[in-house]
Amino acid sequence: MKKNIYIFFLFSIFIYSCKDKEVFTGSPPEPEEVFGNIYIDSKPQGAQIFLDNKNMGLITPDSLVFLSDKEYSITLKLDLFPDSTFNITPILNSTKKIFIDYTINQGAYGEISCNSFPLGAAIFLEDSSTGLKTPDILKSLFPGFYEVKYCYPEHRSDSLMVTVRGGKTSSLFIELEDTTYWVSYNSSNSWIRSNSITAIFVDNKGYVWFGSNDKGLTRFDGKKFDFFPYSYLPSNSITEIKGDKFGTIWVGTLKGLSKYQDNRWTDYSGIVSAAVTGIDIDNQGVAWIATSDGFYSFKGSSWIRYDNTNSPLQSNYISDVAVEPGSGKVWIGLLNNLGLRSFDGANWISYTTAEMGINPNMGNYSGKLLIDYFGNLWASFQPVPNANLTGGIVKFDGSKWEKLNIPGMVVSEYLSLRNFYSYNEKMFIATNQGVAMFTDYNNPYIYKTANSKIPGNIINDVIVDKSGNLWFVSFNGVVKLKKGNF
Repeated sequence: MKKNIYIFFLFSIFIYSCKDKEVFTGSPPEPEEVFGNIYIDSKPQGAQIFLDNKNMGLITPDSLVFLSDKEYSITLKLDLFPDSTFNITPILNSTKKIFIDYTINQGAYGEISCNSFPLGAAIFLEDSSTGLKTPDILKSLFPGFYEVKYCYPEHRSDSLMVTVRGGKTSSLFIELEDTTYWVSYNSSNSWIRSNSITAIFVDNKGYVWFGSNDKGLTRFDGKKFDFFPYSYLPSNSITEIKGDKFGTIWVGTLKGLSKYQDNRWTDYSGIVSAAVTGIDIDNQGVAWIATSDGFYSFKGSSWIRYDNTNSPLQSNYISDVAVEPGSGKVWIGLLNNLGLRSFDGANWISYTTAEMGINPNMGNYSGKLLIDYFGNLWASFQPVPNANLTGGIVKFDGSKWEKLNIPGMVVSEYLSLRNFYSYNEKMFIATNQGVAMFTDYNNPYIYKTANSKIPGNIINDVIVDKSGNLWFVSFNGVVKLKKGNF
């Protein structure tokens, strides 16, 4: 039986072996394609990678892949640096590594040519002295942005940011402001937030406060500016700033009143919500507030409002307020052709130009008020051309009213008086024709743009600080005239 099985097995092998074998008749397979890669890095990183002048959308560090066995042109473009171009042939089935170090290539460095007026200004780079003076060149600067500052005696130091490009020379010329007599402050040369300055005040610590028409309040300590934004105030449009001998600062705005005391702000716009037109403070610390809707006094924590329903004011639009230091008598200006009122705490007295014995053609549209160094009241009246009212300035010495003519200033519909200011025996009148300064009002000195460095003929206010410097504020910034020059 086993023998028969063995014979059958051999027979099967023989039959299978006799069949025809299959033969491959197609094309032979293509050999697998081989590529090379190039890994590119740089210092600094972030360079754009171009392959044969084509932007590959890659920045270093990154890789170019699937490259054939041929020579390629690779360019790296890095902002501020010269382009770096090189030719390379990949190694198939391998990755070549390329590293471009811009920091060791002197051709990648740049220069700044420094010049100034006047010449000889000390050059500072990033707040460090270079030991050089203009004109000179700052060499071997790594590409980037640098602050360069020039300093010269009796001139305002000034600086600018300069862009340095590899292999290039940048130029910086600055004309330094002569501060021998005048020093300007504006949004381009200081941290004051606005050039439109409407009010100024010097507090008992010597800080100078600036109120702007559009960006709130700024305080200057002689070195740095502190900004008090809208969150502290009813409005960013400041109309008045006054303080008392106790250090309290009152700030009037177009939408009400705030007080600054002991580093705290108190918003009183819930009580005084109208536009504040004037503030004065008596010797007892009582604040008197003129507004476009009534007249207020604040003592301790008590408010009293005066209007045409509980007083002889006749109009609720109050143009200004001034308090006599000795008597405490309060003077109030009324806008609507109603003249002035005085109030001694019990009695009200009306003063119109006719009652003053002054030509009524001046009109009774009251403007700004002031009690001067000698105790005289100064009052302005606004011109109203379409009513043939000339406006003008009057002074009251307690017994006699006098209309004043200021030589060099034409009192007409073209004259707008902005403010009065009294400093010791000197009197200042700020107008839209400049500022008149005098001890004898028949012989004033007129500050104008033609003969001074005031930033415009429209001067909103003036003040003398604790150091004896005279400040002018305008819609074009602020300027300070140094002590001893006025």
